[in-house]
Amino acid sequence: MIDKDAELKLKKSQYDSEYVKREGVKERKLKTSAEHYQKNKEKVSIRSAIRYKAKKAAILINSKIDYSKNKDQRQQKKRAWKAINKHKLTLYRANRRAALLNATPRWANKFFIEEIYEIAKKRSDVTGVKWHVDHVIPLINKKVCGLHVESNLQVITSIENLKKFNTFIQE
Repeated sequence: MIDKDAELKLKKSQYDSEYVKREGVKERKLKTSAEHYQKNKEKVSIRSAIRYKAKKAAILINSKIDYSKNKDQRQQKKRAWKAINKHKLTLYRANRRAALLNATPRWANKFFIEEIYEIAKKRSDVTGVKWHVDHVIPLINKKVCGLHVESNLQVITSIENLKKFNTFIQE
């Protein structure tokens, strides 16, 4: 029974590949699918959104598995890139320092800012988990730019900070 099913699938796939190779079939398929999309835009977009939501969890799981499998390889590529592009890293760091300097007003309380960075370091040392000092309102963003002041800083785990990236999460 299983052999017959496999045989039928193989025959069908061979037939399909030969059918597609025929002259004009590919163009006809593209044309009809484009026409169908134009007539049924709403239905198609709703159906694709439903499919995406159904597959989203599986995609996330697969990407996490892939990330953990290739972690060492990814780190080696990163190190190699850094070795080749030291000038770019220097530029990125200089831009970051300049942004901090330009975003730090004279009235900012440097004592409290330093204390916040000390808290992050102590939490990292005590817990063994990396903690970052994050700007609640990002220093550089298309929508809003914050200041480097104590009221705009928060201590969060590195994972949370990297997930947040450079976005402003309004509460």
